[in-house]
Amino acid sequence: STMFNVNLGTLVDKPVTPVVPTIKTKAHTKDGDQTIQKVEVSKTTPLYDKIMTTNAIKGDQMVATLHRVVTDKDGKVTESKVIRTLNFTVDDETVKAQEKQIESTVDTTKDADVPETSTVTYIWTEDLFDEGKDTKKDEPKAKHDDLKDQDQTLTVEKVKKPVTPPSSTTPSSSKPTTPSTTPTLTLKVSL
Repeated sequence: STMFNVNLGTLVDKPVTPVVPTIKTKAHTKDGDQTIQKVEVSKTTPLYDKIMTTNAIKGDQMVATLHRVVTDKDGKVTESKVIRTLNFTVDDETVKAQEKQIESTVDTTKDADVPETSTVTYIWTEDLFDEGKDTKKDEPKAKHDDLKDQDQTLTVEKVKKPVTPPSSTTPSSSKPTTPSTTPTLTLKVSL
């Protein structure tokens, strides 16, 4: 009988560095830019966010949140509220591409009602959770939640409200006017 001696190499017990997922996003409007223009303002303005991840795995839970933030002329936040939350589970397609585009519609018709010196922005934030975690209580394994990040931000174009000029008493016709024979009523007000 023949016996062989085979070297199977050396096993080194090294700690495995955990793979940490990351999230980046690029918010955009229907035409691909980051400005909600006057022509895009409607009761159902579509707002998009392209979410790019690393190391997201099938079954992970993603929570995307859309914020409406109003700032004054000095950049101070005067209003900030969550207007939409979208939840989805990472699927095979998202794992393969490591990206997903989400969409929501928002009523942007009231954005002109803010003071003229204020700015309205819509900002997407994202949290990634392991499968089975409670997205309301547990800490996400990755987040992208900087409300000042321009890549996550859509800005509403400032639209000046039309100013109605005071009505003029000057006749608009170019015909010469003849003095009226109708008596003129003059009111006297005593203070």
